[in-house]
Amino acid sequence: MSTIHLSTPARALIESAAGSAQGSKDRLVYVFSFVPDHKLKFKPSSDAKSALEIMAHVAVCNRPFAEILRGKINGSTSMEVFERYRNEEASLTTRADVLAALEESHAPLMSALRDLADDAVSAYVETPGLSRPMTFFMNLPSLHYIAHTGQIEYLQTIWGDLDFHVRG
Repeated sequence: MSTIHLSTPARALIESAAGSAQGSKDRLVYVFSFVPDHKLKFKPSSDAKSALEIMAHVAVCNRPFAEILRGKINGSTSMEVFERYRNEEASLTTRADVLAALEESHAPLMSALRDLADDAVSAYVETPGLSRPMTFFMNLPSLHYIAHTGQIEYLQTIWGDLDFHVRG
């Protein structure tokens, strides 16, 4: 691992990333709460994901994100790994399943983020598919939550829910 120079204190970057991840996850769950039960598996086309499948994907992806933050990078890019993730996603078939899986995967993700050593923040991380500064991987969970929240919000507009679901 090579390092990059940071002018902002590492702990502040870690706490900022953790706060963003928590807030983004909370917003995702809140938006998902407006998906009616009869629309959980709705897909605008046969090759699109439903809101339930999007939530399953997010829940399963948290584990590899935590592993990257902990420096336990799976060196395999084999299709077996991706197939395993797809199977895990497919096993989450109810609202309760995806919400429980999300909570179970989010807690270790947050621990991995908050447990980062200050000097790890300046590391450059090499993964089989992506090489970026640790700060990118620290912020990836929040970006992932935000992106998939937008997908669910779009699905909601398709079935006529045009409300912007914000806590007031």
